[in-house]
Amino acid sequence: MLINDRYELKKEIRRGGFGVTRYAWDTNLDMPVAVKEFSDPDPEQRRKFIREARTLAKVSGNRGIVNVRDYLEADGRAYMVMEYLDGEDLSARIDRTGRLSPEETWQLLKPVMSVLTKLHEAGMIHRDVSPDNIRITGDGEVKLLDFGSVSNLTSENLTRTVTVKPGYAPIEQYSGAAEQGPWTDVYSLCATIYKCITGQKPVDSLVRSFHDELDRPSALGVQISPEEEEVLMKGLSVNPRERCDSIKGFAEAMEAAQTRSKNRPGKAAPTGAGSAGAGDSAGSAGAGAGSSGRSLEELAAKAFSDDAEDEETEAGTAGKPAEAAGEFLKEVEVAAQKVDEAGLLRGREGAYGILDIGGIVKGSTLVGAEK
Repeated sequence: MLINDRYELKKEIRRGGFGVTRYAWDTNLDMPVAVKEFSDPDPEQRRKFIREARTLAKVSGNRGIVNVRDYLEADGRAYMVMEYLDGEDLSARIDRTGRLSPEETWQLLKPVMSVLTKLHEAGMIHRDVSPDNIRITGDGEVKLLDFGSVSNLTSENLTRTVTVKPGYAPIEQYSGAAEQGPWTDVYSLCATIYKCITGQKPVDSLVRSFHDELDRPSALGVQISPEEEEVLMKGLSVNPRERCDSIKGFAEAMEAAQTRSKNRPGKAAPTGAGSAGAGDSAGSAGAGAGSSGRSLEELAAKAFSDDAEDEETEAGTAGKPAEAAGEFLKEVEVAAQKVDEAGLLRGREGAYGILDIGGIVKGSTLVGAEK
């Protein structure tokens, strides 16, 4: 298929929240390109697609981001033309080679942190940082992809579409009206680091808001200094107020932790020992077990409410928080699967749902969530 008498569309290489990306050939320049196609007739969704193109154009040219070459419309569809990136996604790299060392991960993600900092300085947040959206090219360059969920920080009275990728989305992303900012991307970045060094996706923030039992990397055999681990776990705090409030602040805190670790007199070996497999832990609950049939919206509302701790009693597991959390996790997985079956997309790491939930952050408690 030839569009605009120039770009010859070939095979599909990626499917994201707002379009399909195909490998294509620029017949004018005689070179490969990537073309993202958007065909949804909804005018609002079309505006979001155009916003993604403009966002990428604003930060194009920076190391760590895919460059936009063109934007066009034809036959009722919109197309964004980008440079073609060979190589593999970070998620595929982890699957292929196993988990990475903390040092290797830190060096690998520096270009991503630089792009996120520039994005925040431009008044925007990415909201979809994950191993699936980080590309490692054949030349070893690292690029951040998929800006379809980008949100503007400067808009007043903004209610955002709730876009969540379980395991990587912080709790505030489950609420369209909750305050979001650079700290939102800090959580997703730290979740990505956690996946890289442990081989396991973090427990979803919605489940952790009910009962937080996220294992420290050292408990999973990762060789990491206590100072570095503390900074990482702070970035993974469920409460947004407890995280670093910017990518720059997080990077500076991590580098300071690395320096303290190296200079500590008579320092002990990094915590953690041995190695583990690259795959996610087998503790994830089956999609069909233990479900009471509540929707993902209802589960989010429960997690956002002040009486989330009552879930243990309701589940008949008072005094057994781990069991209660497990049952809650099963419900989240079942509800996410139902969202997926309704025609929404599923990412590599789990359900990729687009919901419509209201709610606000009040102090350290998420309250007021409702459909």
